Amino acid sequence: MFYKEVRNMGKTLRIIAWVSVLSLVFLGSSALGQQRDWNCFEASWLIGNLVHPPPGRNVELGQISNLVIDESNGRIALIILSDVPAFGAQHVAIPFGSLARDFRISVPPSIQAPPYMRQPNPYEKLMAVGVVPPVIDSTWVASVYKQYERTAYWTEKGEGPLMGFYRSDRLMGAKVQSPQGAAVGEADDLMIDPDGRIVFMILANNAGKVAVPFALLSRKGENTFVLNADPAKLASAPRFNRYEDTRNPEYATNVYEYFGVHPYWTR
Repeated sequence: MFYKEVRNMGKTLRIIAWVSVLSLVFLGSSALGQQRDWNCFEASWLIGNLVHPPPGRNVELGQISNLVIDESNGRIALIILSDVPAFGAQHVAIPFGSLARDFRISVPPSIQAPPYMRQPNPYEKLMAVGVVPPVIDSTWVASVYKQYERTAYWTEKGEGPLMGFYRSDRLMGAKVQSPQGAAVGEADDLMIDPDGRIVFMILANNAGKVAVPFALLSRKGENTFVLNADPAKLASAPRFNRYEDTRNPEYATNVYEYFGVHPYWTR
């Protein structure tokens, strides 16, 4: 086991986490294609963790405070950091794929600072392009990926154009409606695969929690979303158990088939 630091209410707490979990989370998409390696995780598990540079420098580069959702491709495009040295109250974003295991930022070799540098944040130039603007658009997202010298998933995977982005805190706790406008619950969490795809949204209502394919969710307003599924079907959907279903590929496949959505990981 190892200890990871999480800031909460201005204090630093130490909580115990299993090293086997961290070693699997950020392994990339290849693990997803093999069911024995299936390892999704909750978005809320990321929030609050401190991130660090590559091994060799004992400094903090900020705290994970938010995620940027790529609505058009159903992905976590960026991770937003707060309390970043040299950036004051500004939030800074990094590509999802640049967060390596053990919550270390993967820095391009061409920009990597040697360990003997003593500045509070030797990666200031690298991270400057990621200062989050008031409006997040595709041009800015692409510039962040370019700065970190990462191949953009929307080109590498042959996915659709970047059309809409919003922060995860706009979704968490938001009201979710049926296509007819009836309330069906609240957005409780997101399940993310190691490649950054959003597998499920966890919907909380009076009957408990249900995992629904993220592809069925669409944004209606700032804090209102529509679940494009029959409410009657939702009522009898399989319940979600975070301790049993997070790493269960059979459960994920069953949920997708129940809602009539083809599981993307079988393509």
